[in-house]
Amino acid sequence: MILAVDPGPVLSGFMLRDGWKILAQGKATAKEIEEIGMRFEPLPDGVLLIEQVRNYGNGNNTLLRTAEVGARMAGKLAWMGWTPAYVPRADVLRLLDVLHLKGNRDKLVRNVLIDMNGGSRQLAFGTKDNPGPLYGVKADAMQAMGLAVAYERAPEEARQGWKDLASDQWSPNLDEKTEKKRYIRGGGR
Repeated sequence: MILAVDPGPVLSGFMLRDGWKILAQGKATAKEIEEIGMRFEPLPDGVLLIEQVRNYGNGNNTLLRTAEVGARMAGKLAWMGWTPAYVPRADVLRLLDVLHLKGNRDKLVRNVLIDMNGGSRQLAFGTKDNPGPLYGVKADAMQAMGLAVAYERAPEEARQGWKDLASDQWSPNLDEKTEKKRYIRGGGR
């Protein structure tokens, strides 16, 4: 099971998938996504994918808030049994084979997903009477789905590296009990 999140400062795009079956998707607050993650049993292989926020010299409060939202969400869901992994946007684009292309990156990811699910917008999305595999999937949830597809295409070494990156984000100087108490009290990170 994969819970993929394209974090935002207030609302984040998300998609919860079990194989290719979409269980939940949309745009929601971090708290709502955490509740969805808690409702579904992550099983031993449940992975929480969060697109890693990077600063390329134009950092601002929105970027910092987005990074904070992703980190808090990962921390809370990690205690619920999800294995967090931070995936850099460049890796997602490379694995979807659009890193070298010019243009709107979100649109390029969307086009790859349409190609994978029928090849045309009409087949991929379908209609209300005849829904396609992407029926109802919109903007930010589409980016979260691209994140999940990239993860599935990645070699195991890359997957493990992203998980290691996420585990390095938690306070390595605090023991598990201290960290757990912090989250139970609502202090979070």
